[in-house]
This record gives sequence, C-alpha cells and structure tokens, in this order.
Amino acid sequence: MPKPARKTQQIRKIKKEILDSALKIINQEGIDNFSMRKLAEKADMSPANLYNYYSSKENIIIELDNNGFKILYHKVKNAVKSASTPIDKIKALVREYIEFGTHPERVHQYNIMFNNARVSDYVGTGFEALVEYQTRKAFRILDISYKVISEYINVNPIIYKKDPKLLTLRIWIELHGLVSFFNNRLFNELYYSEDFNQYAQDTRKTVKKLTDHLIDSIINGGL
Repeated sequence: MPKPARKTQQIRKIKKEILDSALKIINQEGIDNFSMRKLAEKADMSPANLYNYYSSKENIIIELDNNGFKILYHKVKNAVKSASTPIDKIKALVREYIEFGTHPERVHQYNIMFNNARVSDYVGTGFEALVEYQTRKAFRILDISYKVISEYINVNPIIYKKDPKLLTLRIWIELHGLVSFFNNRLFNELYYSEDFNQYAQDTRKTVKKLTDHLIDSIINGGL
C-alpha cells in the first residue's frame, strides 16, 4: 500500500529542518562548498527524498534568503514596537539591524540575503514569481524604517528638512555598509593602517562605537 500523504504541518516542519541543516553547512563550509548531496547527508535523508521538498540548490538559497528577511523583519518590528519615543524607536531599529547582521550564526545568511535572489536574475525562470513575492515581503523592513524616520522628522521639523524616503534609504545603506564591513573582516585589516589600527584591536567594540555614532548622526540631523 502507498504511504499516506504527509500533513501540511509535517511538511513545513521537515522543510524547516532541511533549511536549518543547509544553513549549518554554509556556516561551517561556506556557500561555495554547499551541495545538495551534503545537505541530504546532513538532513539524514536520501537525495531523492530531499528533491521532494526542494528542487535544487538554487531553491534552497532562495528560501534561506526569504527566511533571513522574515526573521529580520520580525526582530525589527518587535524592537520598534517595544520602544516608546521616536528617538528610542530609531535606536531600536538601528541596533536590532546591526545585531542581526553581525551575529556569528547569521553572517552567511546575511550575505545570502543581500547578494542573491534579485528579481531581474530570475525573469523567465520557474523562480521568477517566488522571488518577486519574497522581495516584496522583504521590503517590509524598509517600510517600518520609513515610518520610524517619518515620525521622528514630524516631531523634529527644525532638525530635518529632508525627504524622509531618501533619508530612510541613506540610513539603510549606512547600516548595510557597517554590517558588510564587519562581516568581510575589513575592520581586522585596519591593523595595517598607522592611523586606524586601534580599531582592529576589538572589532565588536568598534562596531558598537560606530553604531552609537550613526544613531547620534540620525538624531542630530547629521545625515
């Protein structure tokens, strides 16, 4: 007799476990050394069974991209929601983003989020609709940021006379630049600079200082 069909909840659980295994491999070996064969071994299933859940390595990467933005969205949303004043919301937004992006277990996933799955790369493929849908959902983080910045500008019109949308994009670029600089270990390379080598001694402390500096710049109209 054929096996009974798995319930939707069971399928979701298995797919999550597969993605967790995929991220562990990527964290340990890097994305270039990731393969469906290694994933099947890690997930303790046959390659044929693995393909019942995900059609390819590319499919896995797209889902890791989506999951990363989903986690970041909820973290930022909850952090902002728990803050009471416009200034506190800015602090929560910035710190939560930096914390997520520089977390040791999220470094590779962050790189996947911002270096893979562009809609234009999938036009005409079987993944086009999925990537477009996930990209629209990913930009919910930008929407939250825009609301936070707009609220601050509305109560501080003297400090800021700038387009809140452009300012939001500028802040997101600053955040991404800081996270990427850290994740690519460029702060460590400052050791070889005569003027900046002190910032290579404790890179996480350097990130904290730059995070505080960025927050001050936003609050005081320095961007």
